[in-house]
Amino acid sequence: GSRRFMLQVRVTLTRLKAVLKTAAERSDQWHESISSSFEQVQRRHLRSAKMSLRFAFRRSQVSPDAAFQQVARGNSKISKEDFLSFVATLPEGHGDIPVSQEQASMVFDDFGKLGMQKINFLKAVQEYGVCSKEVTMTSSFSIENSQRIRKLLIGENVEILEGSKEDDEAKVQRVRCRALKDGSTGWVTVKGNQGTSFLKPKEKPIVRCVAPVNLKDRSDDAAATLRQLQPQELLELLEGPRHPTFDDQIFLEGSVTEGGSSGVVEGFVWKEALEKSKSSGSQRHFVCKSGIAMTDVYDINNCKVVGKIQVDEVLESLDDEANSSGPLPRRRFKSKALDKEGWVTLQGNAGTVYVVESERHYILESPVPLLPAADLKASPKGELKAGQLFEVKKQVTVKRPPQVQMQAR
Repeated sequence: GSRRFMLQVRVTLTRLKAVLKTAAERSDQWHESISSSFEQVQRRHLRSAKMSLRFAFRRSQVSPDAAFQQVARGNSKISKEDFLSFVATLPEGHGDIPVSQEQASMVFDDFGKLGMQKINFLKAVQEYGVCSKEVTMTSSFSIENSQRIRKLLIGENVEILEGSKEDDEAKVQRVRCRALKDGSTGWVTVKGNQGTSFLKPKEKPIVRCVAPVNLKDRSDDAAATLRQLQPQELLELLEGPRHPTFDDQIFLEGSVTEGGSSGVVEGFVWKEALEKSKSSGSQRHFVCKSGIAMTDVYDINNCKVVGKIQVDEVLESLDDEANSSGPLPRRRFKSKALDKEGWVTLQGNAGTVYVVESERHYILESPVPLLPAADLKASPKGELKAGQLFEVKKQVTVKRPPQVQMQAR
């Protein structure tokens, strides 16, 4: 009897444990469901509070920077009390309903629990969106009477500047916004009359520096470096990111003679710097295009050959212009290769061109840096002076790597 009784007790306890376990699991599920619902309600209320506050702030027509200076009064942070007082002075929010102190408190707790710094104040009062479906940006609020500015692409960030307002004719909500990609400003439909969403809410874009990089005052090659940004620095994205394309950098590798033939200095010159210096091609230097004899006198019928000029040999003219009194145009040159002077025919009577003006020699009009390599960042090894002759050996083209740029602070 006692064994049977103990068996019944154990069975009953097992059943009770199973019931309790099921109840606990259901309790956990109910708790998770209630917590999830509560969090969803909180997020919805917070989203509504942000939208109302930002709408009211845009109506105030005060710039975010000026507003922060006004509220902070020279401090780096804004207290909750000052923030609530500031919100109380704003115009009515979305739906012409004032922003409540409860809503302002929710926004402050979300952005400034330990005191609201400027970057967090800007995040609180500025509204942004991201393009979720391609949509046309137009010049004015009315779709029917607008000019097309350009199309917003999926993933583009925009800053909301005005609205949203309903277009009574098209029955759609529209906002005036600024595209961060290129600064274009215009009106965009937020949601179509068939329910299609074109813009979705997005918090103000903040960029975190992950490696040292230079902060420059402009986006072009001549930009000056303001300072070097360090890892973990936070930046406010103002415009971009852009993917600019740059022209190839062209360098001329060559040499200049200083103090006689033994003083040859070689290096690279940036072609753009050479052109900006207004340096011109030398009119006294010529290049042989087809082998031709050099003679001792002008008269080709009564002369002696002093040597043969080879293809690509450089000649220095000793006269200002060619002598064309005979049947063929001829000119007096000095040949470094032959170490002799003499007369050379420029063009034969059958049209063969023997000698042409050199495109490889430049007379410098003003100083130009001489670089040790085809790199603008390289420290110059010297400076070419005005009046010097620079002989080009070859042209070097440097491809510019792709870049991503953005305006930030």
